[in-house]
This record gives sequence, structure tokens and C-alpha cells, in this order.
Amino acid sequence: MTTLNTRAEQALLGALLAEPVPATAEFAHLRPDDFGNSLHTAVYTAITETRTAYPHLASHPLAEQVAERVNTEGIDAGWLGGLRDACPEPRHAAAYARMVIDASLRRDINQHAARITTNAAASRDVDGAAHLNRLAAALARQAQINAALIEAELDDDAAPRHAALPEPQPAAQVDPARVMVEEELIADLIHNPDQARQLGRFLHSDTFTSPQRREIYEAVVSVAFDGGPVDELIIGWQVEQTRAADRAFTDLPTALWSMGVAPETDQALLARLVRTRPARTAVELGRDLLTEDVRQRLAGRLATLAPITQPPPRPGNGLDPHLRPPRPTDGHHFQPRRDQ
Repeated sequence: MTTLNTRAEQALLGALLAEPVPATAEFAHLRPDDFGNSLHTAVYTAITETRTAYPHLASHPLAEQVAERVNTEGIDAGWLGGLRDACPEPRHAAAYARMVIDASLRRDINQHAARITTNAAASRDVDGAAHLNRLAAALARQAQINAALIEAELDDDAAPRHAALPEPQPAAQVDPARVMVEEELIADLIHNPDQARQLGRFLHSDTFTSPQRREIYEAVVSVAFDGGPVDELIIGWQVEQTRAADRAFTDLPTALWSMGVAPETDQALLARLVRTRPARTAVELGRDLLTEDVRQRLAGRLATLAPITQPPPRPGNGLDPHLRPPRPTDGHHFQPRRDQ
């Protein structure tokens, strides 16, 4: 099992082993203790020290020097090389750094909330204790929102842990071809996020028949629309942030299970989509989905309309045989006008 926080830290270290440290604001604020894993802290420190001392080192020689500085059993050039090769996209190092800093802030908030609560309980100052309790309650609320991100564990081979899952209910049948089109659309959008602005204007997320695909689509469009980098780790992180901010979406595995759907983790789904190379673009696939949805809605609407009853055909030339010309009312026959 690996948490998103751990994956973000590993991706950042891999990116720094692959490319020089970017001169961005994120790295001006990143501290070694922002890493939640002490081993990652040691590796990050060793990378920055090695790149400062030997700015031209790269690849295997860089990994050897970093391993020597870490000086920990099991951390060698091969292990560091695997970390580098597993990085989704080294150019996204700044985004990974933001994720590591964000996770560190969440841990700090949790720790402050716990400490303030303890101090308030031990305080004899009634007014001071009341203020501390209000502050602790506010921090606890933030900590509750953040808990899903700090503790959420993902695994490619097993569903997320959850106690007392409900019995799966019969689910509405979804056309496998429809599922394939939806997944191919997201896959191409991840590979070509420049389509996000066009898709976001005409394809609503309600088009997707799965809550999970719906949330992933929203995350990709949101990140790409703002011009941010897109890869499977960044999108997985964005999805978890959205669920943590909106408590209605924090229990997606249970929601899927209740629909009769065996939950596939976001990590597994995104990894599968990254390996998918659709033959058509996301915009083309989105237009197909929208066209199909409109066709189905129209067909459903027409099915509810009452049939139109046609009058029986009239004999002859179609005129009513009972019709007669009107009788004159003044006793005189109508005289046609003569032209002067």
C-alpha cells in the first residue's frame, strides 16, 4: 500500500534525480522536514547537497553520489535509479513540490489542533480556555477535511480498506462500448490536455456514466483549463482534494459498491488510462457521447407523447359532400362586378 502523499514525495525525488532543481517559488519554500517520510527527507537533502557540490553530475554518477551521502542500507544507485524512472513526468517537479508542501501543512494543522485541545483542557483561565476551544474546533474541522488526504491508502491490487461494505445491489446495465468511449476520452485528454478548454465548453461531466470517471474528468479539465501540468499522480491528487473538500464524495468506493460496481482504485484506473492510446481525439469522442445522449433523450421524450389521431379520409376531391353554397340574404342574386 502507498499513500498519495508518499507517491508525491517519491515523484518529486525522482524528478530531482532526473532534472536539475527548478528555480521556482515552490523550491524556495520547500524544506527537508516537509517530507513525511524520514528516508525521503534524507534523500532530498542528499540530492540538493550533491547537485550544489557537483552541478554537472547526472544519471548513474549522480545516483551513486546521492547514495553515498544518504549512507543507509538498501539505498544504492539502483534503488535511486528506479525512483527516477518511476517519476510520471520530471518536468512536473514544481507541481510535486506543491503537493509535498500541501501535505506538510495538513500535518502541521493536525498537530496544532491536537496541542491546542490539550492546552485548553489543562487551562484554568475560563475565557482563555473558551478561546482555545474555539480555535481548536476550527482547526479540528480543517483537520477532518484533510484526514481523507493524509490517511487515504491506495493499492493497485486491492480495493481501499473499508469496514462493513453494504451488499452490492443490482446495477443498471451500462453498454461496454459506452464505457470504452468514456475511458478513451479521458485517456486522450490526459495525453493531450490542451483539449480541456474546448471540451469544458460543451461536454458536461454528467455525460459520464460512472461517478469515478466523472470526477476524474472534472479533475483533468480543471487542472488543464488553468494551465497546470497533467499526469496520473497530479490528477489522482486533485480528485482526492475534491472529495476531501466535499464530504458527499469522500466515500466513492462504498457508493460504487452499492451500485453493484466492483471498485477500481483511482490509481489503478489512471495507470490503465495512461497506457491507453485512443485512435480518436478527446474532442471527437466527446461529440460522439453528446450526440448519443441527445438522441437517447429525444427518443425517450417521443416515447412519452400520445399518438396523433388522423381524421378519416374524405371521399372524392377531399371536400365535405354536405357543404352547400350560402343563400343570398336580401333576395337578390350576387352580380359579378363588371370592369369599367
